[in-house]
Amino acid sequence: MKLKLLDTKSWELVSGNSGNQHLVRINKAARSYKFFLLKNKRIDNVNFIGMVPIVSSEEEIFYKRRVIERSIRISNEVKMVELPEVIDCFDVLTSSGFKLPMVVTEYINGRSLIDCVETNGLNGYEGTNWKDYINLQRLSRILKKLVKIQEHFMEYNLAHIGFFPEHLILQVDDTVRITSFRSIVGTEGQYVTDKAILEVEKYGPLYREGISGSIIFNYQMNKNATINVTKLFARQIGELLFYVLTGLTTKDLEDAEDVKELLKKVDYSVPKQYVDIVRETIRLLLYPQLKTMSGITDKIIKIAPKH
Repeated sequence: MKLKLLDTKSWELVSGNSGNQHLVRINKAARSYKFFLLKNKRIDNVNFIGMVPIVSSEEEIFYKRRVIERSIRISNEVKMVELPEVIDCFDVLTSSGFKLPMVVTEYINGRSLIDCVETNGLNGYEGTNWKDYINLQRLSRILKKLVKIQEHFMEYNLAHIGFFPEHLILQVDDTVRITSFRSIVGTEGQYVTDKAILEVEKYGPLYREGISGSIIFNYQMNKNATINVTKLFARQIGELLFYVLTGLTTKDLEDAEDVKELLKKVDYSVPKQYVDIVRETIRLLLYPQLKTMSGITDKIIKIAPKH
């Protein structure tokens, strides 16, 4: 997608977008939006992210504008430092002749969870010979921060239903940032009640591979389905644990004939004495009977070895 910015007094596209690996990874995972690097002419040496919807008709543009307006309202309401800050919104022209809205957010410096896993960035314990294993204490702290993020959303009768590796970024001291405004939905009590996301032809699909992704897909396709926020979140934490500790994807879970058998067979990047507790924790999160967020935290705490 080639763009022409209509606000050229303040913004310009950064050349070499294709060489930015973080941006390449985001665009590879994205289905409904295209992302670009921008810089503000009044601010030196700072990059920003521009998000533009992918459309094929004028009618789609109308609905995409509504989705973007909704995302900005949510950002203004919850005021979470974990979300990327929305900086600006203006129109751009595409090579196809469409006039589309572009949302500009801060560029989050850090490493995606995918990058951390692929480069063994979560490995190693100080003062031990466990340098080739995932640091379970560190991982436990990161996951507990995700619980706090979800609890904050729930205070506003909202929930983030996209705790997937591509949406999570780790910064210095394992500060956790989360992206994907579209994955923030309205709730009542423990259940998703957001009717807007049921209009898939207007809102766009929220499906991702995996057990939790199938639940979201079923909710969008079947208006009689329900989503329990706590149980869905538990499953997504379980999928994250599985991914980080095995290197396998949520698709491997989805494709498995027997998930419990798969959990027994795969190799875990943890010291041998912690394999059983890790495997059991993942199983309990993937098939949760948990009713509270504190119950999820209790399960996460158990994976952290004390030594």
